[in-house]
Amino acid sequence: MIRSVFLILSLSLSIVTNSFGAAGRFSKLDEKFLKRGELSYSELTSLRGLYKKLIKRSSVSADDKLYGITQMARIDIYRGGILPNLREISIDKQKAAMDACIEDVKTIKDSDSPQYYYLYLACVGFRGKLEGMLGRVKYGLMMRRTQEAAVRASTRNFGGFEGGGINRVMSAVRGNRKAKPLGLYDAAEAVSFAEKALATPAAAYAPFTQELTGEDFFENHFYLAQSTIALGIENNDINKVFEGNGILISKIKKIDLLNKVNKLGERKPETLGYQKLMKNLNGHVEACKSESDWSSCLSDRLSDN
Repeated sequence: MIRSVFLILSLSLSIVTNSFGAAGRFSKLDEKFLKRGELSYSELTSLRGLYKKLIKRSSVSADDKLYGITQMARIDIYRGGILPNLREISIDKQKAAMDACIEDVKTIKDSDSPQYYYLYLACVGFRGKLEGMLGRVKYGLMMRRTQEAAVRASTRNFGGFEGGGINRVMSAVRGNRKAKPLGLYDAAEAVSFAEKALATPAAAYAPFTQELTGEDFFENHFYLAQSTIALGIENNDINKVFEGNGILISKIKKIDLLNKVNKLGERKPETLGYQKLMKNLNGHVEACKSESDWSSCLSDRLSDN
């Protein structure tokens, strides 16, 4: 038992250490990445291209490639799914970002790493959101083919990469009512995955300089709220909906407070992006909570969202 725990800890430490080793060779690009909140879609696309150019060198190690692809995928998720002016970015450009992410992340599949599973599922999930119901079937099937291996990777790596990223993506899918026709929806499972993501212990994720826990990733709180609200709808339990809405209200206020004193840290762009999603979901609950048929009201709003 002790030997098994030691082995898991050693592997996890190796992943973090190797990431930092590779990060040193990308330092100039990482400096620009850390200012991504100031960059436009086209500037982010150019930065992504520089990472890709660097990992194509013959001298690049497996760790370099893993790190470079991770950075490229982070940029894709941000430029194609989180940018503050995302509504001004054409759907074709958003799709192009996620398609590029999926194709490049596939090249690290053999690493069997938590980075691969998290980034692949995240980009497939974002890409599926950009399709109508028929188009989502393709991405739903891609998700289903990978989810079991992803959950296993999450289990052996303390919740996976990026603050419980694998569990977070699984919660996002399980708690999204639009995934119901694809057989991926399960509100109770979504709550469980979100709670696991939040329980992820502190770790360093280069190029971010601070160790972060699952609690530090505000998107984990968003998906706990989303899944709790979904569970309330399924069980016709408005108190459960209020519980989920309470999480939203609390975290919206906390983000505002941290932003006011400039303490959102290096993941500020993503945090502010998820605060928008929190406000949107909170708005739906507020609009429906006094309706006699609040459950149908919320179901309709979330299905159209």
